[in-house]
Amino acid sequence: MTYYGAYLNSAHLVGSKYANFFFLGLAEIPAFFIIHFTMTCIATAFIPMKTVDGADLTVPIVVMAIIAKLCITCAFSINLIFCSEIFPTPVRNVGFGIGAVVANIGTVVAPFILYLASYASFLPLTIFGALSISSAVLIPILPETRNKPLPETIEDAVHLGRTPPCTQDKDQRVKSSSKHF
Repeated sequence: MTYYGAYLNSAHLVGSKYANFFFLGLAEIPAFFIIHFTMTCIATAFIPMKTVDGADLTVPIVVMAIIAKLCITCAFSINLIFCSEIFPTPVRNVGFGIGAVVANIGTVVAPFILYLASYASFLPLTIFGALSISSAVLIPILPETRNKPLPETIEDAVHLGRTPPCTQDKDQRVKSSSKHF
C-alpha cells in the first residue's frame, strides 16, 4: 500500500507533478541495489511548506519523499527474497501467491488513503509511515535463513528459526537432502 501510495501522492507534492513522478521513479533504480530500513514518510508529512521566516521548504519535502520512495522500494524488493526462503518447498508457490494477493490489497486501498488528505493533509503519509514502521518492528520475528538450507517440509519450516547455521559444505547438504526422497 505504501509503495503505490507514494507514487499516487506524487501529484500532491509541491512543485511539478511530472518532475516529482519522474524522480520518484528514478529513485527505484538505486533502491534495488541499496537496502535501507529508514522511513521518512512521517517526517515528510509534517514538514511545513515554509518556515516561520518565510523560507521555502519545497526542495526538502520532495527530497524526503524521494528518499522515502527509495526505502519503500528496498523493502518491497526484499519481500520477494523472504517469501522464497521461509516457505517450505511443497507450499512455496501457494504461500508466495497468498503473500502477493495480500500485498495487492494494499494496492487497492492506497488511493483511498490519499483521499484522507481532504480531512487532514498529514494523514495519508502518517498512515503510510506508521504501517512501514510497524512492518519494520515485526521483521525480527521472521526466522534468519542465512547459511541454512531452505525448508523442504512443513516441519523444516517450523524449526527454521531454531536450527543452527549450516556448517556442512554444499555437496554434503545435497547428499543428505536426497535421502528424504
